[in-house]
Order: sequence, then C-alpha cells, then structure tokens
Amino acid sequence: MIWAKFTAELVGKPYKAGATGPDAYDCMGLVIKTQRKMGWKMPKEFEGWTLEDYAQRFEKDPEEGLKVFERFMAAHCNEINTHYLRRGDVVLIRENVNGRQFPGIYAGKRQFLTVVGGQKVRIFPADRLFTILKGWRYGS
Repeated sequence: MIWAKFTAELVGKPYKAGATGPDAYDCMGLVIKTQRKMGWKMPKEFEGWTLEDYAQRFEKDPEEGLKVFERFMAAHCNEINTHYLRRGDVVLIRENVNGRQFPGIYAGKRQFLTVVGGQKVRIFPADRLFTILKGWRYGS
C-alpha cells in the first residue's frame, strides 16, 4: 500500500486509550496497526504486557511503560540513528513542553504520525514542540 494513501486513512481518527483501530487509536495502537500493515507480525505479548492491555498499563505507570516499549523494540528491531529514518520506522518522541514521551511512526521530512490524548491522529512536525529521540526499523 502506498504510504500517503495509508496515512490518509488514519489521519483524523479519534484518540481512545487502548484502541488499536479501525475506528480509534492510542499511540501504541497506531504503532501496532501501521507495523502490521507493513508486514511485521508483532508478537502479542512481551514481558507480561500484551498489546491489548499496554495502554491501560502505560497510563498507570508511564515510566515503566516506556521501559517495556524500548526493551520490546530493542528485542525485535534494529535501532536507527534518527538522521537515517525512513517512512514507517517506529520512533520515540518527546513533547518538549512537559517532557512526556510516546511512540509514533516516522512519516518522512522530520514529521511523524501519532495520536495524543484528547486529540485525533495526525502528522506532527519534529520542531520546537517535539523531538524525535530514537528510531527503530523492523528487518533491514
């Protein structure tokens, strides 16, 4: 599927904690959906965290959720220098105002696709408001 067409199908969908689509998403649900669409058969469970309960557990303990997310990505993907990201790579983003971190999907041209609580899925620029901290790629 062409990346632009695929992202257009996701942009505008509402945020819902724990949602993995197709009508609503949270940030991890969006990562799961895009990676599965791109052919990555993500395991359903990692360190006792399932894809379905990740959002609820993350909301209870965001620090531990980020640690589990990073270990999961390290176990299943190659870490990529943020200067060499490609569309579809998984990224870890920091919201610079409050320091909150969350996953997203690199959309090209220093932009990423994600959904922030209370908002809709959209493409954000990596600029003074957001910083791409890390990136991972499944396969080569």
